[in-house]
Amino acid sequence: MGNKPIRATEVFILIFLIVVNFLDFFEYLPGDVDFMKKILSWLLLGYLLYRISLTKLFFGVRNKLIDISLIISYFLLITKSLVGYAYVSAEEANLLAPLYTFIISNNVAVELTSFYAGGIALIALSALITFLIKVKKPSIMSVIHEKGYASTAAKRVERFIATFFVLVFFFIVLFNLMMEWLAIAVDASLLIVAFIFYMLTLFRVHFKKLSPKSLIYKIGDVGEGFYEKFIGLFHSKESFFLGISGLLVLHLLTDVAIFIIPYILGFHDTLYFSQLGAGHEPLYLLFLKDTAASSTLLQKAYISWIYLFNIFGMLFLLILPAYIWYRLYCGKGFFADSKKLSMFFASVLVFIIAPVFKLKDIKVESLIGVDITTSQLNASTNLALVVFLSLLFGLVVYFLSSSHWIKEKLIAMGIAVVDLFFVLYIFYFFRSTASYYVETIRFLLFSLKRYLVAFYFIIFLIVISLFYIVGFLVFLSETRKEFRYIK
Repeated sequence: MGNKPIRATEVFILIFLIVVNFLDFFEYLPGDVDFMKKILSWLLLGYLLYRISLTKLFFGVRNKLIDISLIISYFLLITKSLVGYAYVSAEEANLLAPLYTFIISNNVAVELTSFYAGGIALIALSALITFLIKVKKPSIMSVIHEKGYASTAAKRVERFIATFFVLVFFFIVLFNLMMEWLAIAVDASLLIVAFIFYMLTLFRVHFKKLSPKSLIYKIGDVGEGFYEKFIGLFHSKESFFLGISGLLVLHLLTDVAIFIIPYILGFHDTLYFSQLGAGHEPLYLLFLKDTAASSTLLQKAYISWIYLFNIFGMLFLLILPAYIWYRLYCGKGFFADSKKLSMFFASVLVFIIAPVFKLKDIKVESLIGVDITTSQLNASTNLALVVFLSLLFGLVVYFLSSSHWIKEKLIAMGIAVVDLFFVLYIFYFFRSTASYYVETIRFLLFSLKRYLVAFYFIIFLIVISLFYIVGFLVFLSETRKEFRYIK
């Protein structure tokens, strides 16, 4: 009986989020409400982390008070994102104008005070966990450190350092990016959050009673099972680094939602894209400009082909690293039929020789990551030649793949192409991230003299550097091992 009000509240929140998100998708929400929607996304994601239980994930035992304290500490550390988006939202402010004015006029005090509070709290929580929490299996700490209580002074020091780095790793690799990606950058983010909300809460309660043959039961059970298996990767030394590489490929999947889908549909998040500057026009506008400049129907058909295959190529290159990782995770090897192989190679060829998408690292001071821009076709592009080469290349691949031996080589070549794109993507992402942290650390140390904040940013840089380097090397290593399982 006691849980019924909570479940009813969850149902209400779920319905509310879906309605608000549809209004936002069709741009019916005013700027103030859109900003409030982002804040609501943050709060809901925090609630989801509480339901998951960070202490259970990290240490194998749940402590609700420490869970809440950790989530609050993490939120305090990312207050700068709130300040940054207040600057953007102030241009469309109405009801929240006084709030934006306060945040902007006191931005330094708000950011530093919040960061100091979050940083000190994280250190204090690490010490508290060292003395109070008994590490159990399965958990992340049981993999990288011994189980039980830390019995000696030396063990307590080791436990404190290990705990602190685990908490920082989760913050910088998952929490920080998750809040930016899902709660700020991804248009229709609340719909994604609502889906996750359903998977982790309502499904467990309401749909377990359904027949196993029910479609909704199967969908929910698959999602819940994958989540549990993925978390299980971090509970074993043998699979720990595969889990790390899995987190890395999420970067590319997220950019499909941040950039490619908005470019295709013509809807994007104003708060995020307004900070990126020029070069982010929807594809249909660029397509109309290119076709308007063409004189014949055949040229318009060529342009349509090139735009369509650019989209296919970009989607292939962004999604396939996750697919490859998933095949590694399942241990099922790689398979692709002749049609998919020919489509992949033809699309990638068009993307290379006549791109409408371009990758670069984000140059905006307050943002890090990869920027995917759009542009019209180069005026000197030989449209007929591009279409001819892509069609020819696709047909050659299609007919050659009828030979199993050649098909194996083509799949291996395709994986190599995806890995090369992955290298380029991670290079841009890491360069953007490292540049941001190096400049910030220099400013904190020599201009502001804020040594605690600088200490944290140095730790952040070390952790995120290890994450990108180790995660990528593991991905390449595991991919190479699985070449023998090409089907």
